[in-house]
Amino acid sequence: MIFKNSRLWVQHRPWVVARDSFLILLVAFVARYALHELIEPYAVFHFFIIACLIVAVRYGYRAAFVCLVVSVFVGNFFFVKPYNTFAQITTSDLIPALNFFFVTGVAVVVIEKLQRTIYAQKLLIKIMSDRQRSMLFRQNDLVQKLRSSAGAAHE
Repeated sequence: MIFKNSRLWVQHRPWVVARDSFLILLVAFVARYALHELIEPYAVFHFFIIACLIVAVRYGYRAAFVCLVVSVFVGNFFFVKPYNTFAQITTSDLIPALNFFFVTGVAVVVIEKLQRTIYAQKLLIKIMSDRQRSMLFRQNDLVQKLRSSAGAAHE
């Protein structure tokens, strides 16, 4: 059974999604910035990968792709030499950014597909439970009618 409304698994208000996504990205940025001296040329986007995946799991693919785009720019601006500028971006600077974008984008799409499947399965379980309950009520009513008709026949 295919559920066309499985895309509705995210049920948060847009301002909550924006606020929480911003806070998750901020935590990733602060953590990366705090460790910048130790991991300076490496792991430019690793903290942002985690942030984007958390946003994807909690709030869906739209918010995750916004975080993904913001992360590419923030990571390149603050953590790629020369720091705090976009002036001298080279091909060797773009390769990690594109790698981050495509790998994390694929992960976000897979997470979205899994979340929709989980939501559809939960809906299916609710539907099956309701159908079973209504079937039991019908059978109970039928048994009551048979008992009352059998009791009326003996009298």
